[in-house]
Amino acid sequence: MQCSLVRTLERFHGVCAHAKVTSLCSTDKMEELYTDVPFVEQSADILGSMEPKTVKNICDRVMSRLVAGNVKPQLDNTEVNKVSKLLERELNEVEYLLTTISTIFLKAASYALKSHNFLNSLEYLSHFSDDGKSALHAAYEGQFQNLLTALKKDSVFPSRLESVDWHLDVTLAQSGLKRTKKPQIIMNLQMADSGYNPSSNLTVEMDEAKLMQLFKTLDTVQRNMDALSQ
Repeated sequence: MQCSLVRTLERFHGVCAHAKVTSLCSTDKMEELYTDVPFVEQSADILGSMEPKTVKNICDRVMSRLVAGNVKPQLDNTEVNKVSKLLERELNEVEYLLTTISTIFLKAASYALKSHNFLNSLEYLSHFSDDGKSALHAAYEGQFQNLLTALKKDSVFPSRLESVDWHLDVTLAQSGLKRTKKPQIIMNLQMADSGYNPSSNLTVEMDEAKLMQLFKTLDTVQRNMDALSQ
């Protein structure tokens, strides 16, 4: 049993070491990705009335703001006023538009969608024109890695796993007249928190059954990562 536990732990550590990001989605759930994006219909109507070049400029502007570290869908009044004057649009329309585009980019990046998966996901934004989808994809494709970096720095991702240490705690348990060995796995996870928070340790204790359940979950995560990496 002990050898089996050791092998499983080694595989668990390998899965964690391979992980570059901590949040992923399965492609078969992609249609649910944008269900809670605000103002989609209003923004689609606004984009549909613009020239393709203007749509591209707006998407690039939003992405530049996110990459620069302003990784929140909420906008300050200064930005809204600038774009409102630029587009000659009402303030509320501009706020709808910029919030929607920002949220789309942040949603996709928080699930680490690569360029081709992001393009596929845009098919579920049925209200958007082809020009709108093309502009979104072009902006995202050019800045995907930079956006991921900005998100990680701003704590949009959870704490990241830096290292795993473990040992077996073998205790003797009395069961009637029979003494049995029941190994427990003690795992110490070194977490690197985003931003300025210090690193922290998380200690977990589990038996073989719980460990195998955890590994099955991680195996599913690994398959999804491999699929998105292709």
